[in-house]
Amino acid sequence: MGDAQLDERERRIFAALRLGEQEMEVLRSLADYIWWESPKTALQRPDMLIAQVQLGTFEDSMRLLEALGKERLRWVLEHAEAGQFTARPWHYWHYMVADTAVGKVPPLPVRKFS
Repeated sequence: MGDAQLDERERRIFAALRLGEQEMEVLRSLADYIWWESPKTALQRPDMLIAQVQLGTFEDSMRLLEALGKERLRWVLEHAEAGQFTARPWHYWHYMVADTAVGKVPPLPVRKFS
């Protein structure tokens, strides 16, 4: 994916996640979690794709965790947008990858209007 095709937000996401070809291959295989977009478009927002897979099957979630590691999944949690998670997976993933203490999970992200 060439830099000319990415907007500034997408460039920041790719820089933060540092995704190599192996990680991108795993994400390609999971791109249908963003069923309303083409796989190519879904891969331009790996943060959104990762969040969607975290809501998916246990097997796909564990595959994602194994391929990307806790640090990248934690980054997605820390930068989640409103509506990307529901309460149950939000808590689960904080306990799994953010090493959050019981009862210390931050609130779900909310949309802010100016």
